[in-house]
Amino acid sequence: MSGPIRPDPEFAWFPFRQWQVNPPFLEGRLNVKDPWANRDAWRYHAFFSKSNRIRSMFPGLGIGTAAFAVYLAYDKWFQTQGPGKEENEKWAKWTEEREKRLAASGHGHGHH
Repeated sequence: MSGPIRPDPEFAWFPFRQWQVNPPFLEGRLNVKDPWANRDAWRYHAFFSKSNRIRSMFPGLGIGTAAFAVYLAYDKWFQTQGPGKEENEKWAKWTEEREKRLAASGHGHGHH
């Protein structure tokens, strides 16, 4: 046997070729005759378009906005129709009674 003994690959049956990064603009297979144009062609690939760059500047904005909207809808439901409705009604009644007591005793909203 010639050469060093090589150990078995760690992931022998993993399909490496399927997951290999192989875009044509990295390998120069764009069929551009001018070598400088071939070298510059990656700039005009769809991956580097302006809209794609802007979209990738805020990677979690879409899902974050959707999650926040779901939270706001749940909070609105909780306060108006859900379990928090009864507590809000109690606080509204207490505040109304407090305002009546303060008005009857001569205390207004202004400062002394």
